[in-house]
Amino acid sequence: MLTHRQLAAAILAYLAHDTKSALQELRRDLARADRAVVRSQDKNGRPLVIKATGYFARCVQHKTDHLNGTLYVDHLSPGDRETALAEMEQKRDDVLAGRAERARHLDK
Repeated sequence: MLTHRQLAAAILAYLAHDTKSALQELRRDLARADRAVVRSQDKNGRPLVIKATGYFARCVQHKTDHLNGTLYVDHLSPGDRETALAEMEQKRDDVLAGRAERARHLDK
């Protein structure tokens, strides 16, 4: 069951994501539907329908994928997936160092 709180928190986190991350240049074009409808239940078991279009629809699909255990690279062709994963591995140390630096900054 997907609660409204889970979906809302996930979407807000996605929208607030720092798009200047070290992995920015590793992104690939990924076709997504321009419209998305999520049918679920709220915390009281009442039906919940969220209709999204445009960028918000992309966010909903991205976060729903994560809730279902699907990652961005799972949508890529085998060749693109292999290339993207190899590039990510090359950037791994830089990404982890950047995260550690942001964590230190947040602890101040």
